Amino acid sequence: MRFRSIVFLTGVVLLLSILSAAQCLIQRATYGAGFNMADVTARVQSMAPGGQLNFRVSNSVFGDPAPGMKKIFQLTCGDWRGRNHTYHYREGDVVAMAIVATNYYPGGTWNRPNPAYQGLRIIEATYGHRHKVRDVTDRLNAMIRGPVLTFQVTNVVMGGDPALGQSKTLSVYYVVNGRRAHRTWPEGATANIP
Repeated sequence: MRFRSIVFLTGVVLLLSILSAAQCLIQRATYGAGFNMADVTARVQSMAPGGQLNFRVSNSVFGDPAPGMKKIFQLTCGDWRGRNHTYHYREGDVVAMAIVATNYYPGGTWNRPNPAYQGLRIIEATYGHRHKVRDVTDRLNAMIRGPVLTFQVTNVVMGGDPALGQSKTLSVYYVVNGRRAHRTWPEGATANIP
């Protein structure tokens, strides 16, 4: 029983680290049940002035659009590639997520990079072991401050450990000065891109 509790708590900590590592451009947020869903987009946007959402889903945060019913909170986010992802939380769940502004992407706007930008841009990056991988594309793009990106490949830098106890690999597809390339690094190595 004690082992199950430890595994459960480890899973919760890992899940919270994954959620906090996510980068979200808020598209839409709703709260309620069934046909009684309230649009709470503006409220959620006002809750992250420092770029971080951190709250427990409850009526005290959003009001009660469906009295007596179990409610859900749905948050639709855009990523830098223009794809939308919808996250679902039950009443009582904790939301912990990094929020970004529309000027987040270093090459231009969030989902329409400036065609004149010829610097470094990460197209796709994954970190993990075999099928247990995490998409770290947005994380690496956020780290770009110049023509070369240098960092150590660790669980901390990558936002958590997607494959506990396994040797992990970072795989990166990128564009630099208009040319595409791909490289990989083992966990613990120092990555230099390009």
